[in-house]
Amino acid sequence: MRSLILFFFLMTISTFTPAQSDELEISEANLEVMSLYKSGQIGEALDLAEKTFKDAKILLGIEHPETLYIMNNLAVVYESTGQYGKAEPLHIKGIEISTKILGINHQETLRSINNLAVLYSRMQRFDESIQLHKLVLEKRESLLGLEHPDTVSSLQNLASAYAVTKQITAAKPLFRRVVEARETQMGPDHPLTLETVANLAVLLDNANLNELAEPLYIRAFNARERVLGPLHPDTIVSANNLAYFFMKLERFQEAKPLFKSAINASVQLHGPEHPSTIGAKANLSALLVKSGEFEEALGSFQQMDASLDHWLRLEARSTQAAEMRRQLMAANSVFQDAIYSFSLQYPSTETARFAANATLKWKGRLAQDNTILRRIASETDSNSVVKVIEEIREIERKLSSIAFNSNINFEEKFALIQRLNSAEIELRSVSEEFRQFQSIKNATIDDVSSALPGNALLVEFRIYSPFDFQDDYYDEPSLVAVLIRKDVDPVLVDLGYAHTFFALQALTVDKEIREIEGIPFRHLMHYGFDLLIDPLSEYLDEIETIYIAPDGPLQALPFDAFLNEDKRRLIELYNVRTIQTGRMLVAENKRPDGKGLVAIGGIDFGSVTKSSENSETQPETHALEVMKANDITRQQITRFQQLPHSENEVREIGKIYAKYEPDEPTPIVLTGMDGTETAVKTLATPPRVLHFATHGYYLETGSLEEQPLLQSGITLAGANRALSGALDSHSENGILHALEAQSLNLRGTELVVLSACNTGQGVHDYSEGLEGLPRALQIAGAKYILVALWPVGDQAASEFMKRFYRNWLSQSTSDPALALRKTKLWYVGRSLPAKDWAPFVLIEG
Repeated sequence: MRSLILFFFLMTISTFTPAQSDELEISEANLEVMSLYKSGQIGEALDLAEKTFKDAKILLGIEHPETLYIMNNLAVVYESTGQYGKAEPLHIKGIEISTKILGINHQETLRSINNLAVLYSRMQRFDESIQLHKLVLEKRESLLGLEHPDTVSSLQNLASAYAVTKQITAAKPLFRRVVEARETQMGPDHPLTLETVANLAVLLDNANLNELAEPLYIRAFNARERVLGPLHPDTIVSANNLAYFFMKLERFQEAKPLFKSAINASVQLHGPEHPSTIGAKANLSALLVKSGEFEEALGSFQQMDASLDHWLRLEARSTQAAEMRRQLMAANSVFQDAIYSFSLQYPSTETARFAANATLKWKGRLAQDNTILRRIASETDSNSVVKVIEEIREIERKLSSIAFNSNINFEEKFALIQRLNSAEIELRSVSEEFRQFQSIKNATIDDVSSALPGNALLVEFRIYSPFDFQDDYYDEPSLVAVLIRKDVDPVLVDLGYAHTFFALQALTVDKEIREIEGIPFRHLMHYGFDLLIDPLSEYLDEIETIYIAPDGPLQALPFDAFLNEDKRRLIELYNVRTIQTGRMLVAENKRPDGKGLVAIGGIDFGSVTKSSENSETQPETHALEVMKANDITRQQITRFQQLPHSENEVREIGKIYAKYEPDEPTPIVLTGMDGTETAVKTLATPPRVLHFATHGYYLETGSLEEQPLLQSGITLAGANRALSGALDSHSENGILHALEAQSLNLRGTELVVLSACNTGQGVHDYSEGLEGLPRALQIAGAKYILVALWPVGDQAASEFMKRFYRNWLSQSTSDPALALRKTKLWYVGRSLPAKDWAPFVLIEG
C-alpha cells in the first residue's frame, strides 16, 4: 500500500535555434507546458500540451524534434493525472521515432526510454520496468561516466524498481551510491538528494531496520515540506510513507493526521480520482481497521470505491491494448481483496452489503462494456462508427488467418495487434452513446434482490487474496461466496483456500489425469458438493432455483452434477442456472427477435498440407517465441478428424425445428464444404438459433501473445488448412476464433449451441472470468450459449442435442435452461453415465 517515488526526466530544451515561426511558436508553447506542470497547474498544462501536440503534428510533422518534445511531455502530464492508458502509446511512439532519427545512444532517446520505464513501474509492470532501467543505466555509464547526474538518476530509478519488488540486496548498494553522489554534487536538501533519502528509508523499512529507517523518513518529510511546500507530489508521498511507517509500529495517533494531510493535499493537487489520492485513502482505511474504527473505515472504503469506479471507467475507455484493460481491472483486485477481507473479518450487515455491491459492480466489467459497445455499433447510423467496425472485422479476420502460420514473422503479427488496439480505442471514442452508457449507475444489491424470485438464491463466487489488517500481509488465494436473496440482507461465506477448487476443476475436465491418479468421477462430484454447496446449506431452506455465477476456473465445473451424501445430484434438488454475474438479472431483457435455425455439421475439414518453417524470416529476438507458440499449437492439434455423426445431428435438428416452428423460415443446414467461415460471417439476418456440430479446441498457450480470444475456436470447412497457414478463396482458414466470433451478426439470436469439445474453456483472469467462445458470442449478441466443458463423444453429443431440442421447442414459453434441466434429468433418472450429459452447460447472458 506504500508507494515509491521514481525519478523521471521531462523532455526539456536546453538550447534552441529558431528556424521558422511555426517552430518557434511550438517551442514556446512547449516551454510553457513545462512551466505550468512544474508549478503544479496540471489542468492548464494538460490542455496546452494536447493543443500543442496536435498543432505540432500538423505544422512540423510527427518526426520533428519539437513534436517529439511535446509528445513526451504530454505523456508525462497524462501520467501525472493517472491516465496511464494515454501515456503509454505516446512514450512508445516517441521512443520509436527518436531511435530512428537520433539513434539508441542519443540522450533524448534514453530519456524517453527512462520515462516509459517509470510509467511501467507505476502500472506495476515491474519486470518490463527493470529491464528498461538496466538498459538506460548501461548506456549512460558507458556514454557519460559513473558520476554524471543522468547516470546517478538511472541508478536511483533501478534501485527504486528493485526496492519495490523486494530485491533488497540488489537495491541497497545502489541507493548508498546515489545518496553519496547527490549529497556531494547537490547538497543535503536538494530535491533529488531528498528523493534518494526517502527511497532508502523505504528500503530499510522493508528490511525491518526500523531504527535506521525512521530518521530518514522524518528527514525527507520535513525537508520536502520546507523546501518544496505541502502540496508538492514528493511531500505528499513522504507524508504517506511516514504515516504508513507509524501505522506499522501501531503509533496510530501519529499516523492518522499524516494520512489525512496526504489525502487533502493530493485532492488539491491531483483530484479525488487520481491513483495517488486513492492509494492514500487505502492506507487510511487500513489504519482505521487496525485501530478499531470500523464505521469510519467502511466510509473510507466506500469513498475509494467511488473514486476507483470513476478512474477505471476513463482508463478502460482510453487504454489501447485489450490486455492492458484487463490489467487495469485486475489491478483493482487489491481493493476488492481488502473489501472481502474487511467484510469477513469484521462482519456486519453494512460490510456484507458493501462487499455484495462491489461484486456486482466489478465482476465481468469489461465484458459488459464490450457487449454494449458492439450492440451500439451494430445499430448505429454513424458513418464514422460503421467504418471503424468494418476495419475491426477485417483486422480480426487477418489475425485469425495468420495465427497458426509460422511463415508470418512476429513484426507483421504485432503490427496487426497494434492496428486492432488502435481501432478499438477509436471505436470507444467515436461512439457518443457508449460514453453515455459508461456514465450510468451500476446494478446494486437492492436492484438484484428485487429482481430475484422469492424462492431463488444468487451465489456469486469470488476468488480473492485475504489481507490480514493487523499483521499487514496477504494470504494465499481463497474463495468467498456472496449470497443474495429477495428482501434479505446478503451473506458472505468463506470457503477456504482456492487451490483446492483449482485441483477439483483440473481433475473434473481431464479424464487422462483422473485415470493416472485413479480418481473416479463420482468421487469428484461428491467432493464438489461438500466443498461448494454443503457450506451454504443453512441458506438453502425453501430455495428452488440457484443462480450460480462462478469465478475463474470454477466456470469449468458441472455444478448440477454434484452429488450429496444421499447420492442425489444437485440438479435433482434445485433448478440450477449458470450466469456470468448477478447484474444479468437486472439487465435490459429484450426478447430475442431472430427467426429460424442455422445448423452446421458433417463438415469436411480437408487435409493437412505440409508447410515449411521459414525461421529465417523471424527476427532473432522473437524467433524462439514464435516457434514455441507454433510448436505448442501442433502438439495439441495435429489434424481435425471427421465427425461421422454430426451430419445426422444437424439434419435431425433441422427436421425437429421445422416440425415445432412451421411459421419460421425453413432451417438452413450446412454440411461438407458448405459449412464455411464466410457462410457464418455473412448471415444476412440473425437467426434465432445458431448450432455448430463440430470440433472445438482450447490452447493452453495462445498462438499470439496477449490475445486470449485466439486461444479457442471451432472448426469449419477446410479447417485443416489452418495448421499449415493456408487460406481459401475468401482469405479464410476454416477456423472461427473467439476473436472473430464476437463480431458475428447475432443481435436477436436467442441460442448458440456449441456441440463441440472444450467450448466452455478459455483464459481465466481475476476481473473478467472466462475469456473464450462463450464470452465472444455473448458480446456478439447471443442471449444463451450452450457449451461443452470437456470432450464429448460424437454419437453421445448428437443424441443429447436431439433430445434437448425436442424438450425446448415443445415448450409453450421458451426457456432453454428448463429444457436443458429436463434433458439432463432424463439421463439421471435412467442412471446413464454423467460423462454423456454433465459437460453441457447453458450460460445465460
